[in-house]
Amino acid sequence: MNNVKKYSNEKIIDSLQRTYGKVYLAAERLGCSAGTIYKRAKVVKQIADAIDHYSGHILDSAEVHLARAIQSGESWAVRFVLKTLGQKRGYSDRVAPSPGADPFDLLRPLTSREERRAIRQYLTARRTDPTARLIDDRKPRPKS
Repeated sequence: MNNVKKYSNEKIIDSLQRTYGKVYLAAERLGCSAGTIYKRAKVVKQIADAIDHYSGHILDSAEVHLARAIQSGESWAVRFVLKTLGQKRGYSDRVAPSPGADPFDLLRPLTSREERRAIRQYLTARRTDPTARLIDDRKPRPKS
């Protein structure tokens, strides 16, 4: 059994640098399997550090671009951060009413009593008639 290392640590680290720490891409460049690099990383600290360093570098770069998008007022970026990092501060997509509470209470700050009543009627009608439509008959429709 030949125990000669076909891929030097320097070549592996160089390949990891060129692929921003992406092990599968680095392995493809070298002509070996990703398992080869992962096994070597368990034994050689410099390779494990290279994977972590270059992966961290690309993540930091992405976070800088995300921060720029937020500062530019990109709503998708703001929503993304609030959905992910904002969870620690209570931001969430899900709104769960208290047990026993009326789920329509969640709409209270956003809608009037009449609007909530219309929404409730619409949802009740949808249970029996999937073609039911919510029509706001309080406002006249503009003529085209």
